[in-house]
Amino acid sequence: MPKILFLLSITSVSFLVSAHGGGLNAQGCHNERKTGGYHCHRGSSVAPQTATQRQLLPSISSTEICKITIGTEYYEFKPS
Repeated sequence: MPKILFLLSITSVSFLVSAHGGGLNAQGCHNERKTGGYHCHRGSSVAPQTATQRQLLPSISSTEICKITIGTEYYEFKPS
């Protein structure tokens, strides 16, 4: 009986911590409906930049870059 209760408790907890299926964009990111936030799951892959994006971005460390997608446009910038 204790084994069954243990297995049931582990199974019920595992449903609470399961990952979302989320629809990710090409950069591996998505909007969070509940919080209104935006986050990424694939941090190392970056979409190819257009000429306009390259003009806007100085060469900076990847740890200091903010990333955002507006519509189909992807932007990276250094926070001030």
